[in-house]
Amino acid sequence: MPASGYASYVIPPETAGEWIRVKTDKDLKSATAYFHYSSGATAADPAMFKSLAAADQPAPASEGILLVPGEEGMPLDFAATVLDASGKAAEKAFYVMSADLKLRRTQDAAAEKTLREKWAPTQDFEVDAASVILKDKKGRRYRLPKGADVFSSPSASGPRRGAREIVTERNMLNIHGTFYEAPRDDKDASGFARMRPITTHNRLITDFASWRGLLVLAGNLSGTAADGHYVASEDGKVGVWLGNVEDLWKLGAPRGEGGPWRDSAVRAGEPSDPYLMTGYDRKVVRLSHDRPVDVKFAIEVDFLADGTWHAYDTFAIAAGKTVEHKFPAGFVAHWVRVRVDADCKATVHFVYDVAEE
Repeated sequence: MPASGYASYVIPPETAGEWIRVKTDKDLKSATAYFHYSSGATAADPAMFKSLAAADQPAPASEGILLVPGEEGMPLDFAATVLDASGKAAEKAFYVMSADLKLRRTQDAAAEKTLREKWAPTQDFEVDAASVILKDKKGRRYRLPKGADVFSSPSASGPRRGAREIVTERNMLNIHGTFYEAPRDDKDASGFARMRPITTHNRLITDFASWRGLLVLAGNLSGTAADGHYVASEDGKVGVWLGNVEDLWKLGAPRGEGGPWRDSAVRAGEPSDPYLMTGYDRKVVRLSHDRPVDVKFAIEVDFLADGTWHAYDTFAIAAGKTVEHKFPAGFVAHWVRVRVDADCKATVHFVYDVAEE
């Protein structure tokens, strides 16, 4: 280990043992040895989610707003919007699901109005040319990979819900085609710092909720046959998906692309926003700039998710060139950021993919 430095080591997969420990050859006032473990991606089961409208298969479908109002009998309210074959809103109606799992159209104008106006989702993130941007309660910025372009705009019924508490003390986030989980940030606003991706689904999910121990998803194709997960309304016009939170891991492994800068004006020595790295399998970064001379790009990582940064590597990028760096298989950190040694317009573009399907 270098003085006051950082190094990573990928444990070979054939390494056997029940426990692991660390020794140093010198006395230290402070040392950190931090392990990241992963069991690999859960096998995808696309048939389980066939009712969910894909980004490239938007209509005809139904979408809308979900709410468990806390009334006697614990009903599930659904302010639904029916989309025609062109993806435009054709009809709006109010539905209620009871314990018998029947989704019935209900004439309750007051309840529907309250749901659509008071409980409608708001846009919980921003998007620029580089990536998705989240801001926590203290104004700190975090960047996430992008999914399909369609997620940058609201759906026909309005913005898609970005965050909701589904499991006690943990929020689920549905942002740009990927579900994430994060600790609640009520106490210290650090929830986003410790977020991690669950699955990249690229489905047109407008809302999600926890109801009677089930996960409910809105944004389903019309005419889908009942399959144990999709429940159509009694009038056949709308429907919802029901399952377990754990089922989300079967939607597909996390993936995406983006970065902190894309033809962005940056100043020498100033770090970029943190960009999410944890939870992704195969990782590649491409670096370029507009200066007529070499520019050094210093990549830093935060493996503790606590705002402590360490130097990963530095790359000298020649004028007019794009350099691609592949991170070692198994390498992981929670966040990554970049600095340059000269004012310039720079692009730092990460591609996260899955090594083995």
